[in-house]
Amino acid sequence: VEENDNLRNQLQEAEELPRRVMAEREAELKIRARHEEAAKNAWEKQLAALQSDHERKFNERVNILEKESSDASEQQKLLQGKVELLEQQAEADAAALTHLQDVNGKLTAELATTNELLSAEKEKNQKQQKASDRRTRRIIAENDQVKGMMLKEMEKANDAVIA
Repeated sequence: VEENDNLRNQLQEAEELPRRVMAEREAELKIRARHEEAAKNAWEKQLAALQSDHERKFNERVNILEKESSDASEQQKLLQGKVELLEQQAEADAAALTHLQDVNGKLTAELATTNELLSAEKEKNQKQQKASDRRTRRIIAENDQVKGMMLKEMEKANDAVIA
């Protein structure tokens, strides 16, 4: 009876182990996916802040130039300064956009890789679970066979005691 209890306990532990391992791996991959999504969101926020800062600085420069110029010559200089600032702003924005597009592409690729890994891990865990289920059924069948043999031996012993 104790041996059966021990076998039953071992069987329960064997059944729970793959589930725990699978749950831990899925949790790790989900955390990784959340971290990658958070990093992507941080880059997008950083771009928005950079653009806002560029616009604020540009507007401050334009206001300074407008206040300093009052005659036509100074107006022309102001317009030229605005054109240069717009060109610089356009170059800076284009560089920032290119960089963020590169980062976004990398994060998208990493997210796809993570999703593939998650799918592969899930498939692997399902296969392991099926194998574990087969082993469990085999152990239960062996256990039932041992019980049957023990019952027969106990009946023989009882018959011998009665006789």
